[in-house]
Amino acid sequence: MTFVQLQDRALKALNFSTATTSDARTRVKEAINDWHRRLLTKPGFSRLLRDRQMTLTSVASTHTYSFGASVQRINGLTDTTNDEPLLRRDLGWLRRVDPGLDQTGIPTAYVFLGKNTSGNLQVQLWPTPQSAASYIVDYTAQLQELSADADEPLLPEDFHHMLAIGAQHDEWRRQDDDRWQVVRADLAQLENALHRWVWDLADSTDERRDYARPASRLGAWFPEGS
Repeated sequence: MTFVQLQDRALKALNFSTATTSDARTRVKEAINDWHRRLLTKPGFSRLLRDRQMTLTSVASTHTYSFGASVQRINGLTDTTNDEPLLRRDLGWLRRVDPGLDQTGIPTAYVFLGKNTSGNLQVQLWPTPQSAASYIVDYTAQLQELSADADEPLLPEDFHHMLAIGAQHDEWRRQDDDRWQVVRADLAQLENALHRWVWDLADSTDERRDYARPASRLGAWFPEGS
């Protein structure tokens, strides 16, 4: 559903006019964006919803690299030229192992340096690349506000309507209307369903089960297979 469709759905449920401009529509827009952010920042919900990949190409003798504003968190770097994941290290470690930043070679680690003066995230590869290489950067994307009528939420399409219901919840609570409590219970059930949609994948495996050794028939204190 588009941003304007979500607005109209909430306004109709609240028995408000669907006029193009009104105080009610302004409040509904804000509530939809609040719920969009609330859901997409819940622990575990970034996976499949906000996590992205991009390609980075290193330059010989250059150790620091910046990313665009859309990159909000670095989750990992993998060297696809040499088929090796890079270890994440902190700045204190870098200062201890290479205080002069004069070691060169094939990078085996990266250090998160925070934001540069433009407000963009940056990392340092260590040791400094001696030649160009390609990397896959796993990152969490910036959460943009819905603004244009045609904008669509990052949520799975089956769950777009949650945002309209969330707007109803906020409006009824603002009016001290007891219906907000009923709607909140509905939202809680939908959040559980969304969590299952994100994590219960058809091709997922139970790693604890896959790597578990045979259990003892006599209990946990006895050797396996006994």
